[in-house]
Amino acid sequence: MFTTIPKILAFTALFLAAGACAVHATPDIAALEQAEQHIRLQWQNNPKLRYHSLSYKGTLQEYWEGRHYLQKVRTIQGTWISVHELPADTLVFRGEVKGFNPVKTKGGAGYFFCSPKTGELVAYLLMK
Repeated sequence: MFTTIPKILAFTALFLAAGACAVHATPDIAALEQAEQHIRLQWQNNPKLRYHSLSYKGTLQEYWEGRHYLQKVRTIQGTWISVHELPADTLVFRGEVKGFNPVKTKGGAGYFFCSPKTGELVAYLLMK
């Protein structure tokens, strides 16, 4: 019985800590809406960046873990930077054309990276 109580306390502490991290990592709804507006505005200004659908994928840290094939992204100013230069809490969105098929649809998807505080679009990547 005495060994069970420390295990329960340890499990409870880990559970609460995990819950606190999840709450901390969740971006503000207003920031997500602002980011989506910035992306859609960029689509209006540059038809090359336009897609039929847009979905939120998570923060850079959450979504990009294990995706080592992506090395560089293009900033809004037009320069290329390493994806690792973006903050870990950068918001990641994915745009897709209708009927997107990774094998058959060339350029059918793109990624958009937005500031977690302002929602400002800071970088993007169009898939080949």
